[in-house]
Amino acid sequence: MAKGTPKPAPSGPRVRAENDIYTVMVAIALACVVGTFAFAIYRCNELLGKPFPGF
Repeated sequence: MAKGTPKPAPSGPRVRAENDIYTVMVAIALACVVGTFAFAIYRCNELLGKPFPGF
């Protein structure tokens, strides 16, 4: 088999990536999950009198 030429080593310092759309999507998903748990605790407290009725 023929060997390919090796890739040249990068020259200079590596540039740090900017925040991309996936970072924003993870932040939005985390905010939604936290909001959902907060709403569930609020509703349990309102309807059942305790924020954690099983404990």
